[in-house]
Amino acid sequence: FGGSLGDMLSGAGGVVTKVFGVVSKTAATAGIAAAGALAAVSKASFDAYSNYEQLAGGVEKIFDEANIDQIMKDAQGAYKDLNMSANEYLAAINQTGAAFAQTMGDQKGYDTARTGMKAIADYASGTGRNIDELNDKFSLITRSTSSYQSIADQFSGILPATSKDFLEQAQAAGFLSDSYKSLTDVPIAEYQEAVSKMLEKGVADMGLAGNTAMESAETMSGSLAMLKSSWSNFLAGILNDDADLSAYFGALLESIGAVVSNFAPKIGLLFVRLFQQLPQAIYDAIMALPDTMLPALQAVFGEQMGQAISDDMRGALEGIQSALGELLGGIISAVTPVAENLVSLFQESWPIISQIVGDAMTFIGGIIETVWPVVSEIIVG
Repeated sequence: FGGSLGDMLSGAGGVVTKVFGVVSKTAATAGIAAAGALAAVSKASFDAYSNYEQLAGGVEKIFDEANIDQIMKDAQGAYKDLNMSANEYLAAINQTGAAFAQTMGDQKGYDTARTGMKAIADYASGTGRNIDELNDKFSLITRSTSSYQSIADQFSGILPATSKDFLEQAQAAGFLSDSYKSLTDVPIAEYQEAVSKMLEKGVADMGLAGNTAMESAETMSGSLAMLKSSWSNFLAGILNDDADLSAYFGALLESIGAVVSNFAPKIGLLFVRLFQQLPQAIYDAIMALPDTMLPALQAVFGEQMGQAISDDMRGALEGIQSALGELLGGIISAVTPVAENLVSLFQESWPIISQIVGDAMTFIGGIIETVWPVVSEIIVG
């Protein structure tokens, strides 16, 4: 009995050593990978937050008399309705809004700039245009009435092509007074507001109002852009003392969910197309070839050449078959010892694993049996 017990313990010790050897190697590899990932995330977080801190400071200087809390809230929500991270939004609103705030006041300047930026985001997502480029053009076109003529073509389809057309259409829409005879007569503040409202109207007329938010939820490209922006917000929020980290993480999960829901059906369709429908389509196409094609090919190449081609093809196929057989045999020869070792390791480990699991279940069961009557009495009582 002693010898049997000693052998059993010795065998168990060997199994445990093997198991812990595998676990330690796996843990070491995972630890190195985790450390690298942590370092990368930490650097990205510091970069994102330092940028956010600078941009938020710019907002407070430019729009100091506006509702700063609302501006920051709009920035955090821009990942969804403008496909922009908070940092990207703040950079764009600071660039454009600075001129607007000087001419029409902080709050109205911000609201007007945001109206134009939101219209641009919907236009960009609906047409494939570059949103950063369009925001730069928006900032330029609203600096003076004289810049309109040279930049309006960048907004083809949502802004009139000429200054004269812009004035007439803005007056017809009620955005500008009928008293102005040329665009240069319009005060800069009224002109800036009219450009923003004309952008908004143009996007609505194209049926693109709210397009960015719709694409973020329902399209692959939109959900990916939303995920990228929400991840950037999460990185910046990690080091923000005032940030609600659960809200940042919730936005990130929402974005991941949108990506999964939009990509999963397409991935399934891809496999169906490749492995089920494509072979059938190829077969159907071959069977649909005209009956006259084969005789025509034979007439061109001749019976003798056709026979030579047939012999060459047969030899090639036999060579491929032989090579595949050797390759498959090599794979099986290489994999078999590994599989046998895994099976052996599992068979040796299972009694110990089973015992550990059983002891754990017994322990948990004992706790439940002890605690449940007390909990039940509290609930009932």
